[in-house]
Amino acid sequence: MEIFKTLYMNSSKSRVLVASDIHGHYEYLLRALDKAGFGGDDFLIVIGDMEEKGPDSLNVIRYLMKLCEENRATVLMGNVDYRFLWQLDNITDIDSAKPFLDYLFYMRDWLGTSLFDEMARELGEVPRTAQEVLELIGKVKTHFKAELDFMRELPTMLVTDKYIFIHGGIYESEKEFLKIPDSEKNRYKCLKFDSFLDFVREKGLKFERNIIVGHWPVVNNNRETRDMNPHFDNDINVISIDGGCGTNRDGQLNLLIMPNINCDVNEIGHIYYDGLDTVIALDSQSASETSVNICWGDNDVRILNIEETAVEIEHIKSGRVFWIPTDYIWDQSKLSVGEIAEASSCTDHRLEVNAGDELSVIRKTNRGILAKKNGIVGWYYGKIKNDI
Repeated sequence: MEIFKTLYMNSSKSRVLVASDIHGHYEYLLRALDKAGFGGDDFLIVIGDMEEKGPDSLNVIRYLMKLCEENRATVLMGNVDYRFLWQLDNITDIDSAKPFLDYLFYMRDWLGTSLFDEMARELGEVPRTAQEVLELIGKVKTHFKAELDFMRELPTMLVTDKYIFIHGGIYESEKEFLKIPDSEKNRYKCLKFDSFLDFVREKGLKFERNIIVGHWPVVNNNRETRDMNPHFDNDINVISIDGGCGTNRDGQLNLLIMPNINCDVNEIGHIYYDGLDTVIALDSQSASETSVNICWGDNDVRILNIEETAVEIEHIKSGRVFWIPTDYIWDQSKLSVGEIAEASSCTDHRLEVNAGDELSVIRKTNRGILAKKNGIVGWYYGKIKNDI
């Protein structure tokens, strides 16, 4: 598990589809693949983080295992995949079981489940004490040996003539990085590489191959527009594809569509699936001239006014004042005028909408509809078809 492992792929029979950060969203994966017409000789590459943060991690793992057995997919290691295995291997006594139990309680409060809880339920158990966790570890490792072996053997990087696929990023030019023996590469740094684009720009790198990464949601790369679509940075040759599935309330599972593994960048298309209900806009509106995208790590706000479905806030860093859905205040105990609180990632952007456009509804409030159009998140203030 600790060894960096590189795969090479120099040709493909047909299309190559690329996803990352599925995070236990089995239905999203199936819907996205169906939307793309996945079949025949198509090949799927998953750039890590199969599980956790979603409702159905086991089915995601088992589905991808089956595709790999059929030589229809390659799955790379992600930091969440790595962390889960590390947790299992390092729970050896009550003291080490206690923080893991705290994590399970946190996940239950946040999402209702976790990969370990899914495994426990399949075994007919729900651990509620550190002792119960400790007693379950051996049973989990035995019952789920096939799944865990699959995860332990995941490669870290896939290299082709024109592309490098890796979960987080690489910390040198690809020429220098590929010269480093796998045994000496810092695997975890390549998996959990936060703000990879910032690092590349600060270091002045420009890759010859295109580096295709997940891990860091693409929406965090733009402080103005909340764009969930894959981000192609041709100045440095990095393609970021994590649509925030499982990490953002408005997230989506992005899927790159490559005609073949050696295609040019400008031939790559994409689709996404977000599971949101859709409506038809009846009114047109223009886009706002400026906007702010509140992202994780920069989400402190001051509460100015409170209504049933919306809260007026001032974003501390930018000073912009706008309304967000009431439940976007993380800690509802801080929902009082004058309080400084953390808000979910959001925006004050007004979408450009033409009458007849289809919109995905994120939240309906008395101050408008927080919606998504073609992967862009913003507000719509007109009427919708089902309002009539």
